[in-house]
Amino acid sequence: MTTELAVREHPPIRQIRILGIPVHMVQIPDVVALMTDWIAHHRDRMHWIVVADMHAIIEAHKRPEFRSKIETSDLIVPDGISLIKVARRKGVPLKTRVTGTDLMKAFFAHHQHTGLKHFFLGDTDQTLLRLRSKLEETYPGIVIADCVSPPFRAVTPEEDAAMVQR
Repeated sequence: MTTELAVREHPPIRQIRILGIPVHMVQIPDVVALMTDWIAHHRDRMHWIVVADMHAIIEAHKRPEFRSKIETSDLIVPDGISLIKVARRKGVPLKTRVTGTDLMKAFFAHHQHTGLKHFFLGDTDQTLLRLRSKLEETYPGIVIADCVSPPFRAVTPEEDAAMVQR
């Protein structure tokens, strides 16, 4: 059954339920536009997107604690051909899946000359250096505010606050 549900405070985005899990019927340009709107008009809180394949949907169906986590996201996008096929069978003519990599490439391309600042958290210093170099080469004009390789342990509240201030 297809329903029209609002994504938090944003206009309605069509969803279908797959194994009871809501999946938003969007394509990459839709998500880039929504992310851009969040940055421009909804900076009062963090927004997050779940890039879900069929395995994630099955795990959410089987594990209530996982389901409750992903259902608190702002958006659950279809990253998996099986999800696209289910959508098509339910009358939603999605052309392609929304992969995390393709979504980020589109987002960086869209914002490479806007002055929007990007912050990367995670992995090793070496990996982050390679990421930064590749992004600056691929998207001239991109602004990378910082790349932080946190310790491989739980961060302290002070360390967390310092990263946020960067």
